[in-house]
Amino acid sequence: MKKQEENTANEALYAIRCAVRELRFGASGSNMFRTSKVIGVKDVAEYFLSRDEENDGITNMKLQKLVYYAQAFHLAIFDNPLFSEKIEAWIHGPVCPELYFEYKRYGSMPIESEHNVSLDMFRKNQISLLDEVNEVFGQYSAGKLRNMTHEDEPWKEMKAETGIIKKGRMMEFYKNRIDSNNRIILSTPCTQAASQTSL
Repeated sequence: MKKQEENTANEALYAIRCAVRELRFGASGSNMFRTSKVIGVKDVAEYFLSRDEENDGITNMKLQKLVYYAQAFHLAIFDNPLFSEKIEAWIHGPVCPELYFEYKRYGSMPIESEHNVSLDMFRKNQISLLDEVNEVFGQYSAGKLRNMTHEDEPWKEMKAETGIIKKGRMMEFYKNRIDSNNRIILSTPCTQAASQTSL
């Protein structure tokens, strides 16, 4: 019961912050950190696949984690979601079901993609964020990324229920993982331990 109340409070806080931000900047206002464009999760996935410059291959599991972190830090920095599709707490970490079934046929093999992504659908600040997420987290294997997400509260709180990870909770938690310049902070005890795990 207490957890439900906390989740409800977090969602309410998220809605309030979005409303305040809209009032502050207006429907068409702008600043360097504002964006209101919501794109599809597959668009985000294709962006990461197109950035696999070393052709190491991105598996479904790794892609899920990159997309999760993109959503999490977009919420933390801009106070609104990057995409509308839900993310659930599955046994191997956060998963977007729509994306999972899209690439399920690849199993644990790297995803083959034609990289059909148009940069025109992304704002400049969205591209900057996606590139940073790719730089920070793309260096790790799928297993290491899974372990990292297992240490984060949004997944841990919902894993027993295999439920939807609340956007408000993600926003609240990952605001503590960005610095004063809205850059991603990776050097935490949890992520350091995860990065040293060999799989």
